[in-house]
Amino acid sequence: ASQAAGGISAKLGGALGVVKTGLAGLAIGAGAGLAALTGFGLAAAAQLEQVQVSFNSLLGSVEAGTAVFKDLQKFAAETPFEFPEVAAAAQKFLAFNDAIGMSDAQLKPFLTTLGDITSVTGAGAEGLSRVTLALGQIASRGKVSLEEINQISEALPGFSGVAAIAAATGKTTAETMDLISAGALDATTGVAALLQGMQQFPGAAGAMQKQSQTLLGVFSTFKDTLS
Repeated sequence: ASQAAGGISAKLGGALGVVKTGLAGLAIGAGAGLAALTGFGLAAAAQLEQVQVSFNSLLGSVEAGTAVFKDLQKFAAETPFEFPEVAAAAQKFLAFNDAIGMSDAQLKPFLTTLGDITSVTGAGAEGLSRVTLALGQIASRGKVSLEEINQISEALPGFSGVAAIAAATGKTTAETMDLISAGALDATTGVAALLQGMQQFPGAAGAMQKQSQTLLGVFSTFKDTLS
Protein backbone atom coordinates (compact mmCIF):
# COMPACT_ATOMS: atom_id res chain seq x y z
CA ALA A 1 0.00 0.00 0.00
CA SER A 2 2.81 2.33 0.91
CA GLN A 3 4.48 1.61 -2.40
CA ALA A 4 1.23 2.33 -4.24
CA ALA A 5 0.79 5.54 -2.27
CA GLY A 6 4.34 6.46 -3.10
CA GLY A 7 3.72 5.79 -6.78
CA ILE A 8 0.60 7.92 -6.78
CA SER A 9 2.43 10.67 -4.94
CA ALA A 10 5.22 10.55 -7.44
CA LYS A 11 2.79 10.66 -10.37
CA LEU A 12 0.87 13.51 -8.71
CA GLY A 13 4.06 15.38 -8.14
CA GLY A 14 5.03 14.87 -11.76
CA ALA A 15 1.63 16.03 -12.95
CA LEU A 16 1.80 19.11 -10.77
CA GLY A 17 5.21 19.81 -12.20
CA VAL A 18 3.81 19.65 -15.72
CA VAL A 19 0.95 21.95 -14.73
CA LYS A 20 3.35 24.43 -13.17
CA THR A 21 5.53 24.36 -16.27
CA GLY A 22 2.46 24.83 -18.47
CA LEU A 23 1.20 27.75 -16.39
CA ALA A 24 4.62 29.34 -16.49
CA GLY A 25 4.63 28.93 -20.25
CA LEU A 26 1.19 30.51 -20.51
CA ALA A 27 2.29 33.40 -18.33
CA ILE A 28 5.33 33.98 -20.53
CA GLY A 29 3.19 33.67 -23.66
CA ALA A 30 0.62 36.08 -22.29
CA GLY A 31 3.36 38.53 -21.39
CA ALA A 32 4.85 38.30 -24.85
CA GLY A 33 1.42 38.70 -26.39
CA LEU A 34 0.73 41.79 -24.29
CA ALA A 35 4.10 43.24 -25.24
CA ALA A 36 3.39 42.58 -28.92
CA LEU A 37 -0.06 44.14 -28.61
CA THR A 38 1.39 47.18 -26.88
CA GLY A 39 4.05 47.48 -29.56
CA PHE A 40 1.41 47.22 -32.27
CA GLY A 41 -0.66 49.92 -30.59
CA LEU A 42 2.33 52.25 -30.38
CA ALA A 43 3.23 51.57 -34.01
CA ALA A 44 -0.34 52.29 -35.11
CA ALA A 45 -0.42 55.51 -33.09
CA ALA A 46 2.91 56.58 -34.59
CA GLN A 47 1.61 55.87 -38.09
CA LEU A 48 -1.51 57.96 -37.46
CA GLU A 49 0.67 60.76 -36.16
CA GLN A 50 2.74 60.69 -39.36
CA VAL A 51 -0.43 60.87 -41.44
CA GLN A 52 -1.58 63.86 -39.40
CA VAL A 53 1.76 65.61 -39.91
CA SER A 54 1.54 64.91 -43.64
CA PHE A 55 -1.88 66.54 -43.90
CA ASN A 56 -0.68 69.54 -41.88
CA SER A 57 2.11 70.01 -44.42
CA LEU A 58 -0.03 69.44 -47.50
CA LEU A 59 -2.73 71.83 -46.32
CA GLY A 60 -0.45 74.46 -44.84
CA SER A 61 -1.62 74.46 -41.22
CA VAL A 62 -2.27 72.22 -38.24
CA GLU A 63 -5.88 73.42 -38.10
CA ALA A 64 -6.62 72.51 -41.72
CA GLY A 65 -4.71 69.24 -41.45
CA THR A 66 -6.59 68.21 -38.32
CA ALA A 67 -9.95 69.05 -39.89
CA VAL A 68 -9.25 66.90 -42.95
CA PHE A 69 -7.83 64.11 -40.79
CA LYS A 70 -11.06 63.94 -38.77
CA ASP A 71 -13.24 64.18 -41.89
CA LEU A 72 -11.37 61.26 -43.45
CA GLN A 73 -11.78 59.16 -40.32
CA LYS A 74 -15.52 59.74 -40.52
CA PHE A 75 -15.50 59.08 -44.28
CA ALA A 76 -13.65 55.78 -43.80
CA ALA A 77 -16.02 54.72 -41.01
CA GLU A 78 -18.98 55.15 -43.38
CA THR A 79 -17.44 53.34 -46.36
CA PRO A 80 -16.07 49.84 -47.11
CA PHE A 81 -12.54 51.29 -47.13
CA GLU A 82 -10.25 51.43 -44.13
CA PHE A 83 -8.71 54.67 -42.93
CA PRO A 84 -5.12 53.99 -44.12
CA GLU A 85 -6.45 53.31 -47.64
CA VAL A 86 -8.52 56.49 -47.68
CA ALA A 87 -5.72 58.56 -46.16
CA ALA A 88 -3.20 57.35 -48.76
CA ALA A 89 -5.53 58.32 -51.62
CA ALA A 90 -6.17 61.69 -49.99
CA GLN A 91 -2.45 62.37 -49.62
CA LYS A 92 -1.91 61.67 -53.31
CA PHE A 93 -4.81 63.95 -54.30
CA LEU A 94 -3.61 66.84 -52.13
CA ALA A 95 -0.17 66.51 -53.69
CA PHE A 96 -1.40 66.98 -57.27
CA ASN A 97 -4.80 68.73 -57.17
CA ASP A 98 -3.45 72.25 -57.56
CA ALA A 99 -1.68 71.25 -60.78
CA ILE A 100 -5.00 70.40 -62.45
CA GLY A 101 -7.07 73.23 -61.03
CA MET A 102 -8.87 71.25 -58.34
CA SER A 103 -9.30 72.78 -54.89
CA ASP A 104 -8.63 71.09 -51.56
CA ALA A 105 -12.38 71.28 -50.93
CA GLN A 106 -12.91 68.81 -53.78
CA LEU A 107 -11.12 66.05 -51.87
CA LYS A 108 -14.26 64.35 -50.57
CA PRO A 109 -16.12 64.42 -53.94
CA PHE A 110 -12.94 63.03 -55.53
CA LEU A 111 -12.74 60.18 -53.03
CA THR A 112 -16.46 59.51 -53.42
CA THR A 113 -16.13 59.26 -57.20
CA LEU A 114 -13.20 56.86 -56.99
CA GLY A 115 -14.73 54.96 -54.10
CA ASP A 116 -17.98 54.41 -56.01
CA ILE A 117 -16.40 53.15 -59.21
CA THR A 118 -13.87 50.91 -57.46
CA SER A 119 -16.74 49.45 -55.45
CA VAL A 120 -18.99 48.72 -58.43
CA THR A 121 -16.15 47.28 -60.54
CA GLY A 122 -14.79 45.18 -57.68
CA ALA A 123 -11.43 46.94 -57.86
CA GLY A 124 -11.49 47.67 -54.14
CA ALA A 125 -8.69 49.32 -52.20
CA GLU A 126 -6.02 48.26 -54.70
CA GLY A 127 -7.98 49.89 -57.51
CA LEU A 128 -8.40 53.05 -55.46
CA SER A 129 -4.65 53.26 -55.00
CA ARG A 130 -3.80 52.48 -58.64
CA VAL A 131 -6.28 54.97 -60.10
CA THR A 132 -5.22 57.76 -57.75
CA LEU A 133 -1.58 57.12 -58.63
CA ALA A 134 -2.33 57.21 -62.37
CA LEU A 135 -4.26 60.49 -62.05
CA GLY A 136 -1.34 61.92 -60.12
CA GLN A 137 1.04 60.89 -62.88
CA ILE A 138 -1.17 62.63 -65.44
CA ALA A 139 -1.12 65.79 -63.32
CA SER A 140 2.67 65.55 -63.00
CA ARG A 141 3.13 65.16 -66.77
CA GLY A 142 0.75 68.02 -67.48
CA LYS A 143 -0.91 65.94 -70.17
CA VAL A 144 -2.75 62.67 -70.67
CA SER A 145 -0.76 59.72 -71.95
CA LEU A 146 -1.87 56.26 -73.07
CA GLU A 147 0.28 54.75 -70.32
CA GLU A 148 -1.87 56.21 -67.54
CA ILE A 149 -5.10 55.64 -69.46
CA ASN A 150 -4.21 51.96 -69.73
CA GLN A 151 -3.34 51.83 -66.02
CA ILE A 152 -6.76 53.23 -65.14
CA SER A 153 -8.65 50.98 -67.53
CA GLU A 154 -6.78 47.91 -66.25
CA ALA A 155 -7.51 48.86 -62.64
CA LEU A 156 -11.24 49.34 -63.32
CA PRO A 157 -12.74 46.36 -65.20
CA GLY A 158 -15.25 47.54 -67.78
CA PHE A 159 -14.20 51.19 -67.67
CA SER A 160 -12.66 52.73 -70.79
CA GLY A 161 -10.65 55.86 -70.14
CA VAL A 162 -10.55 56.73 -73.84
CA ALA A 163 -14.32 56.36 -74.19
CA ALA A 164 -14.89 58.46 -71.07
CA ILE A 165 -12.73 61.29 -72.40
CA ALA A 166 -14.35 61.05 -75.84
CA ALA A 167 -17.85 61.32 -74.34
CA ALA A 168 -16.91 64.27 -72.15
CA THR A 169 -15.15 66.21 -74.91
CA GLY A 170 -17.61 65.44 -77.71
CA LYS A 171 -15.06 63.63 -79.85
CA THR A 172 -14.92 60.14 -81.31
CA THR A 173 -12.73 57.53 -79.67
CA ALA A 174 -10.46 57.60 -82.71
CA GLU A 175 -10.05 61.37 -82.45
CA THR A 176 -9.40 61.05 -78.74
CA MET A 177 -6.75 58.38 -79.30
CA ASP A 178 -5.01 60.62 -81.84
CA LEU A 179 -5.16 63.56 -79.44
CA ILE A 180 -3.68 61.56 -76.58
CA SER A 181 -1.02 59.95 -78.79
CA ALA A 182 0.06 63.40 -79.95
CA GLY A 183 0.35 64.59 -76.34
CA ALA A 184 -2.21 67.27 -77.08
CA LEU A 185 -4.72 66.56 -74.29
CA ASP A 186 -3.88 68.62 -71.22
CA ALA A 187 -4.06 67.12 -67.74
CA THR A 188 -6.79 69.43 -66.44
CA THR A 189 -9.19 68.53 -69.26
CA GLY A 190 -8.24 64.87 -69.18
CA VAL A 191 -8.66 64.31 -65.44
CA ALA A 192 -11.96 66.21 -65.38
CA ALA A 193 -13.24 64.05 -68.26
CA LEU A 194 -12.10 60.84 -66.58
CA LEU A 195 -13.78 61.74 -63.30
CA GLN A 196 -16.98 62.61 -65.15
CA GLY A 197 -16.88 59.26 -66.91
CA MET A 198 -16.38 57.47 -63.59
CA GLN A 199 -19.37 59.25 -62.09
CA GLN A 200 -21.52 58.23 -65.05
CA PHE A 201 -20.35 54.61 -65.09
CA PRO A 202 -23.37 52.26 -64.81
CA GLY A 203 -24.08 51.39 -61.19
CA ALA A 204 -21.37 53.66 -59.78
CA ALA A 205 -23.64 56.17 -58.07
CA GLY A 206 -24.02 55.14 -54.44
CA ALA A 207 -22.05 51.91 -54.93
CA MET A 208 -19.70 52.63 -52.06
CA GLN A 209 -22.56 53.07 -49.62
CA LYS A 210 -24.16 49.82 -50.76
CA GLN A 211 -20.82 48.01 -50.45
CA SER A 212 -20.40 49.29 -46.90
CA GLN A 213 -23.59 47.45 -45.93
CA THR A 214 -22.18 44.04 -46.90
CA LEU A 215 -20.55 41.82 -44.28
CA LEU A 216 -17.02 42.81 -45.32
CA GLY A 217 -18.03 46.46 -45.47
CA VAL A 218 -19.56 46.32 -42.01
CA PHE A 219 -16.39 44.69 -40.64
CA SER A 220 -14.25 47.43 -42.21
CA THR A 221 -16.53 50.09 -40.75
CA PHE A 222 -16.31 48.39 -37.36
CA LYS A 223 -12.50 48.48 -37.44
CA ASP A 224 -12.48 52.16 -38.43
CA THR A 225 -14.89 52.98 -35.63
CA LEU A 226 -12.64 51.25 -33.11
CA SER A 227 -9.58 53.13 -34.34
